Amino acid sequence: MKLRGTFAALVFAAVTVALGGCGFQPVYGSAANGGAVPAAELAFVDVGLIPNREGQVLRQEIQRRLERGGRSDAKKYVLSVGYSVALEGLGVLQDTSVTRYRVHGRANWTLRGAEPGTPAITGGLVRSMDAVNAINQQFFAVDQSADAARVRVASDIAEQIVSQVASYFAAKDASRQSP
Repeated sequence: MKLRGTFAALVFAAVTVALGGCGFQPVYGSAANGGAVPAAELAFVDVGLIPNREGQVLRQEIQRRLERGGRSDAKKYVLSVGYSVALEGLGVLQDTSVTRYRVHGRANWTLRGAEPGTPAITGGLVRSMDAVNAINQQFFAVDQSADAARVRVASDIAEQIVSQVASYFAAKDASRQSP
């Protein structure tokens, strides 16, 4: 047991040194060289309205992640998101009842300046997928499971979008600090 703990500590130390040497910086924390952190810029992003209930859930998930590093009322950027969710029946029995559903989520996003008519700064496409079993369940239980899967998909998509936006801000900050 003691050998396993020592090995784990050595692996942790090696990974820490390797990440420090490649310029890795945490998104939510303080930069080692005193520069700005992407989390500070994330607070200045306003998320546009996203239609439908699934869009509202996605918008809340994105806002929650953007405001981890603090909240700002003065918004410099607007994040527009087009979001769609689809349910696909996978396991179909002879009597045409479905025993498994797959939930697909897809979002196109664009980051722009806050002034109207500002061209897109960056954007992307993200996807996520989850599944629901519907074997021997009442309708309300299947419906509740599908709703939970939709929330998990929205959460995953929000994480991907915020990570990509943070990567943009980190790259922008790194290019400003480069001589």
